[in-house]
Amino acid sequence: MNTPQNKHCATCAGDFREGVPFCTECGRVSPAVLGEGDIALEIDEVPSERIRQEVVSTLRAWFPQLEPIRAAASLKAGKSILLSGIDEKSANRVLEALATLKVRGRPKPVEGKSSWLKWIWNPGLAVSAVSLSLATVFGGLLALLLALIALGAPVAWALSKGRGREPLIASPRAGNQADFWVRISDEYSRVFEQLSPQDSENLKAFVRKVFQLQRRIESESLASIAAGSDRGDLYLSLNDGISSAVELSRRILTQPEEKIGPLREEIGKLNELADRTAGWYRQLEGPVIKDASVLDAELNAIAESIDRIVREVRPLPDVRLTSKEKTSL
Repeated sequence: MNTPQNKHCATCAGDFREGVPFCTECGRVSPAVLGEGDIALEIDEVPSERIRQEVVSTLRAWFPQLEPIRAAASLKAGKSILLSGIDEKSANRVLEALATLKVRGRPKPVEGKSSWLKWIWNPGLAVSAVSLSLATVFGGLLALLLALIALGAPVAWALSKGRGREPLIASPRAGNQADFWVRISDEYSRVFEQLSPQDSENLKAFVRKVFQLQRRIESESLASIAAGSDRGDLYLSLNDGISSAVELSRRILTQPEEKIGPLREEIGKLNELADRTAGWYRQLEGPVIKDASVLDAELNAIAESIDRIVREVRPLPDVRLTSKEKTSL
C-alpha cells in the first residue's frame, strides 16, 4: 500500500517520494513542482470516503504542508480551491495526476478584488431588504438593530463562503526553481531512455542521492541548521551537479568509445562527492562532532569539487535560485 511518503509516478509507476522534483525512472516532473502565475486550481467534490482519503494522502505526499483534516472536510463539502497563484502548465500537471484518482478539476483565473463584488451580491441581500423594510416600520433601538443586520448580512454571507475559497495549499515560492526542474527533467528523460543499463543506473543513483541531500538541506534538522548559510551554496552546487551529470550522460551517447571512459569517471566522481556530502551530514548527527571550522572546510571542499566538475563540463545554462530563496533554505 502507498504511504504519504511513497506515491507512484503516473507514467512509469516509479517512486515519487516527498520532495522529489521529477521521477528518476522516466523524468516525469512531479506535480509538486509549481511555477508562479495567475491561475487557481479548482477541484470538484469527492463524495467517496475511500477515494477522499486516498486523495488527501496523495496530496500530502506532494505537498507536506497540506492540513489533512481541513482538506478532507473541504473535499467532502463541495468544490475547493486546491492551489492559487500558479501557472497553467503546473495546474495541468496536478490535474493530470489527480485524474488517475478519478478527481476532476479545472484551472481558472485567480479571484481578485472585483470578485468580492460578486460575493457581496448574494442571498444575504434578501435578508438586508427585509431588515430595512422592517426598520422603516419600527423605530428606536429595534430599527437600529435591523439596520445593522441589513448591513452585515451580505458581508457575513460572503465571508462564510469566501473561507471555502481559500487555497488548501499555500502559493509557490517566488523564483525560477520550477523552470529549472522542468528543463532538466526533460533533458534527463531524453538521455536516460537511450543509456545502457549500467550508465542509466549511474545517472539515476547520483540524481537520487542529490534529491535525498536536498531534502536534508531543506529540513529543520540539527544538521541542516548547523550547516548555516552554506546550505544555499550547497543546494546550488547540487543543482549544477545534476545538470553536469545529465550532460556527461548525453556525451556518452555521442562520443566514440575511446572517449567514454573519462566521462563515466566524472559521473563516478559526482557519485563519490554525493556520498561524501551525506557522510558530512552524518557527522553532525553522531555522538562526536568535529570543530565548526573543520566541518566548514570539509563542506567547502565538497562544494568546490562539484563546482570544478561543473566548470569542466559546462552544462546547459543554469536557472539559479534567487537570493531570497537561497536565504530561505
